[in-house]
Amino acid sequence: MFVSADSDYNTDWDASCNVDPEYASFTWDYFTDNSGGANYPTSCSNESCEEVSLITLSGGMITSSGNLYGISSPLYININSGYSPIDNITLTLTTLGTTLDYSSTNLNVGNATVFPVYEILSEEADDWGGASVTVEFNWGELSDYSLSQGWSLEFVAAGAHMSLDQVILEWNSSGEDCCGIPNGDGSSCYGSGDVNGDGAANVNDIVIMVEHIISSLGMDECAESASDTNEDGYLNVLDVIIVVDIILGNGMARVDMDVPNAVELVKGNNQLSYISDIDGLVGFEITISHEEFFEFEINEDAFISDYETLDHMTKMLIVIESSDVLFHSNRDFEIIDCLAGNVNGEISVKKVNSVQAFMLSDAYPNPFNPVTTVNLNIDISSNISLKVLNLSGQIVETLFEGKLSIGNHPFNWDASNYASGMYILRAEKNGQTDIQKIMLLK
Repeated sequence: MFVSADSDYNTDWDASCNVDPEYASFTWDYFTDNSGGANYPTSCSNESCEEVSLITLSGGMITSSGNLYGISSPLYININSGYSPIDNITLTLTTLGTTLDYSSTNLNVGNATVFPVYEILSEEADDWGGASVTVEFNWGELSDYSLSQGWSLEFVAAGAHMSLDQVILEWNSSGEDCCGIPNGDGSSCYGSGDVNGDGAANVNDIVIMVEHIISSLGMDECAESASDTNEDGYLNVLDVIIVVDIILGNGMARVDMDVPNAVELVKGNNQLSYISDIDGLVGFEITISHEEFFEFEINEDAFISDYETLDHMTKMLIVIESSDVLFHSNRDFEIIDCLAGNVNGEISVKKVNSVQAFMLSDAYPNPFNPVTTVNLNIDISSNISLKVLNLSGQIVETLFEGKLSIGNHPFNWDASNYASGMYILRAEKNGQTDIQKIMLLK
């Protein structure tokens, strides 16, 4: 882009004056003034806008190709700033036949001198007997400096003379944010769940999130911001469960559904199960310790499941929707840590004592008159029947018939309408049977 000092681009600068903190860019690419005076643009009638000028104190020769040549003293870019919200400044210089004194490039704000970080974008020999160099200087985190009263940039050649080919000045330059918004702050898509940036939250994003949680793999800034769906500053199963809920709701969170608010983890018989207060989507992030040759199988009905084992520790992530077994194992294990949550956030987890194998506890009281209580321990969610029989094997009363979740379930039998004598409690589950004799004494 070739811009002369008297071009329409310069004269149109008045119209672009704006007091809002926005991106600004100026390019000196075709030099016309070799008097040592200001070059590009020199005035701005609005008190709130910028007056930007490139100045060489000793003057320089303008070559036929429009380069500023023969500069033997520092050059300055002076900015008479009418507003101060400038967060960062970038200066990109291209020289011919010489290199810059990088350590002498600085920003002057009042009595303060601020030095930049810089990156050499290109450097190669040229026909001028030196090198063509393009270098980018950057000053960041300038919010602590008051730039509203004006500021200047100074740069100088490392040798006796410098030939400038192009000067580009930008401020508040951030390019596109993670959401694709030019110079945006990333807020419009923060926590969207669209981790891979393909425009939708789907299972591909969940895979990336789970890999990061399980294996602590790194993510770029955009992926991290999109994955924090609950906006708590951390990536864990609570974020994953929200994306799963969005997918199950065809792109919408299922906000009208009841969700579990508490779970019990039940460990026993080389398996880990859970009971929730109501059925609904629950996510678990669990760390267990175990001995060598430990093997396990996660419930295949889980919506999402993954794990990583290092030595004697396994970390797993499971998202499931109804109380059931989380995994079976071939050996015992110990729960080290567990985080559980629903679409609204973290929920309470209670670890309960191991459930014994399917069995009836001792009825109490026994003998009884007329009411007794018995507990039925369930080691896996199943269809159960619990009946009272007489000594002839006839069914006297059915106390329960249906599906029971894992845990300990109490049942009462009121025998007010039955004669004294011996009775039998019989529990059945998937071919397993447990019985107990009880005595009614009136």
